[in-house]
Amino acid sequence: MRNDNISFRFQSNNWREESEEKMKKIIGFVISLLIVVSFASMMLTEVNHVNANSLALIQNEPFSEIEVIEDKTLLVNEMIGDTMVYYWEHVIENVTIKEDYIILHIDPQTEEIIKYEKEWTTIDLSEKNLMNDIFEPIHYFWKQKICFLDENRVSSFYDIEHKHDYPLCCWEVRHRDGSTILYDQKGDVIGSGIPAPSEGFSVSGWVMQSDPDNYKGFRENADFWFQQWTTSNIGLSLPTPSIISSYLSNPTIDYFYVMAHGNQQFFQADRAGSYYYSTNLITDMNNRDAITFAFIGTCQSMTTTGPGTFSYEFRKGKMTDTVTIGFDHMELCPGWQYEYPWQNSMFENMSKGFTIKQSFEKATAAYPTIASAVVFRGDEQLKIPQSDLDGSGEISWTDVTPKEQISDNFIIENSGDSNSALSWDIVEFPDWGTWEFSPSDGHGLTPEDDPITVEVSIQAPDEKQQSFDGQIKIVNIYDDSDYSIIPVSVTTQRNMANNMILVDFFRTLIQNHLPFFFFLEELYQ
Repeated sequence: MRNDNISFRFQSNNWREESEEKMKKIIGFVISLLIVVSFASMMLTEVNHVNANSLALIQNEPFSEIEVIEDKTLLVNEMIGDTMVYYWEHVIENVTIKEDYIILHIDPQTEEIIKYEKEWTTIDLSEKNLMNDIFEPIHYFWKQKICFLDENRVSSFYDIEHKHDYPLCCWEVRHRDGSTILYDQKGDVIGSGIPAPSEGFSVSGWVMQSDPDNYKGFRENADFWFQQWTTSNIGLSLPTPSIISSYLSNPTIDYFYVMAHGNQQFFQADRAGSYYYSTNLITDMNNRDAITFAFIGTCQSMTTTGPGTFSYEFRKGKMTDTVTIGFDHMELCPGWQYEYPWQNSMFENMSKGFTIKQSFEKATAAYPTIASAVVFRGDEQLKIPQSDLDGSGEISWTDVTPKEQISDNFIIENSGDSNSALSWDIVEFPDWGTWEFSPSDGHGLTPEDDPITVEVSIQAPDEKQQSFDGQIKIVNIYDDSDYSIIPVSVTTQRNMANNMILVDFFRTLIQNHLPFFFFLEELYQ
């Protein structure tokens, strides 16, 4: 009995020692785990700190880079829409280096950099390039010294006569007649820019006897975008006042664009001294609703926007479901040379579904030197109706003879906003076979129109007993992210000519060996 107790105590002691040993190991493991977790947390905090610092460095990098750049002049420092915009030009000894710039967009809410672009050239203008200030042109609004570093810096806005050595430094002068003239250091004319549409200087499109339709490119740009938004668009050069009236009195005309010389109450039409007046517009708008969108491109078209002005009468005094955009003393604005890309940027954003106000602000932020001379009035929530391409159908041919002419069809419709207009085009189809589509493109398809049936005709591939797969891709011409895919497949059969040769061979074989085939028949009965 005593021995049993001794044995029990011995075992109990062993169990206690083993338990204590296990407990030590567990405690050690937990402590190690806590140390690891703590270390990992510290490392994660450090990583986050490093990442935050890295982000801060990335965010601050443009500022550090801009700070050390010399010969920069800050031209724009203001809120445009919901974006803080900074814009610098490269100016050396009062000479502006054309096409050298820095633009910076910042979100004022998050202070994050939205856009940072820099085009900057390190150049040492020699003494012969620097110009003195003794130059006083007549009848001008402003003058500035500029420098084109090479021919590529001379944008399509300018027309420079003859050949010149580069860098080319000269005077750029905006005259009171709206012309932009380039003068060399001697005061001789060496080139010009497209004139700003100033009051009393010509007509819509008509600028000078040698080039009467100088604003054609501006209008054609508007035509390009209007074709996306409308079922049809009329683009006219040098129209008479009566022709302008005939269109503006039409209640189906929802979009209007003009680039002409004039102000807020008249612009020139088909020739010098021929004007279309805001009083004409009052009469023309009498029996119709306000226009949806009017772009009034005269230098002072929207310097005032009260009753009797183009802006007011196009809107019929309303501020909902209608918008006018125009200029305020564009003749004074050095940013006039960027008007074309500015309006194109605005129209493009309108086509992407932004409100007209947002599109106006985005374009102005992108070309901020024009900000002081462009004006928006009207409904800030108004959008251009958006089209939506919807293609349906599947084309599949089986057991087709090689080179056989086969046909099928698929459907295209506009499932977008009411009154939107869809322009579409077939941009992709398989490279096997010979394809024809009827129609292959289209314009002005509205949601209210019947769907378009596209007939597909193809000469099948020459290969026999083959399967071919592919797709037809249809895109919205003005928005390539809006597209539809029609799957296509073709399976060809064995060449029938070869099949007939085999049939003839076996027919001849049987006819020439009939006794043998009779013998085989009897043998297997």
